[in-house]
Amino acid sequence: MAAIGVMTGVLVAEMLLQAFLRTLGRIVSAQPLDRAIGAAGLMLGVLIGSAICVPFAIASIGSQASVFRPLLIVGILGMAGIIGMLFALGLREELSQFLATGRGVGAGVIEVAAQAEGTRAQPPIPPKILDTSVIIDGRIASVRETGFIEGELIIPSFVLSELQHIADSADPQRRKRGRRGLIMLNKMQKDFGDDVRVINETELDLSDTDEVDIRLVHTAKQMGGAVVTNDFNLSKVAELHGVQVLNVNELANALKPVLLHGEDLRISVVKVGREAGQGVGYLEDGTMVVIEGAADRVGDEVWASVTSMIQTVAGKMVFASLAEGE
Repeated sequence: MAAIGVMTGVLVAEMLLQAFLRTLGRIVSAQPLDRAIGAAGLMLGVLIGSAICVPFAIASIGSQASVFRPLLIVGILGMAGIIGMLFALGLREELSQFLATGRGVGAGVIEVAAQAEGTRAQPPIPPKILDTSVIIDGRIASVRETGFIEGELIIPSFVLSELQHIADSADPQRRKRGRRGLIMLNKMQKDFGDDVRVINETELDLSDTDEVDIRLVHTAKQMGGAVVTNDFNLSKVAELHGVQVLNVNELANALKPVLLHGEDLRISVVKVGREAGQGVGYLEDGTMVVIEGAADRVGDEVWASVTSMIQTVAGKMVFASLAEGE
């Protein structure tokens, strides 16, 4: 009986060793995430195996049988550990989703393991280089708050100098615009913190003899960013240099509601148009509406029917005629 027990133990040990080596080879060649899950399954299996072995450890089963008790316990622990490891690896996807959603204490471990596994990192968000016109305009702050523009907002030092020069102008209108730009810049720094940054032009390879627009384009090119502006000419210069342009005026025009032919509008006539008989009004978004036959209705609110709409450099222009009954 003892010889049979020894032979059986050797066969079981060999089978366990082969299974362990195969599993170990799989784990070594696996990704870090698989290793973490496999190790967790191994520990869980050993714990369960330990609970199973408690009766064998404390029970008295005779002096002869007690010789094989350690081998039996080791065999149970080894088998339980391997089964736990294989079971955990089989449930890899479910465990990953469970931990990644934060429902398990291993969410942070899974995230680190996923990064080590070579998960593709998101490309960096290009910085946005602001020019004087868009800072003075101020709408860029609202656009940023909505999340339509991401990344750092960069203000080159020469743009800041230009703003200060405008704010010190003898012309009251220019001075007012410059001061508005400085106020908006200060507000954005308070609202967005480190996402708004003034950079010194000495940090970049720029020529002092170049115009501000050219230096702005070169700044965006060197930083791999986009120019944000309201200036039509600057937009074209940047496009010629292959630099991405974000024009706030174009964004505003794109977001204006589309008016269909024959659609009726309720609009106030504020002035006489250029052509005889025309009246002019404005929609809430600032779109100009030219109304045929409304020259004598200045100051009145009328119903007008859309006849056509054109796109100009300055924006959209709507043509309409007085609706029936007006």
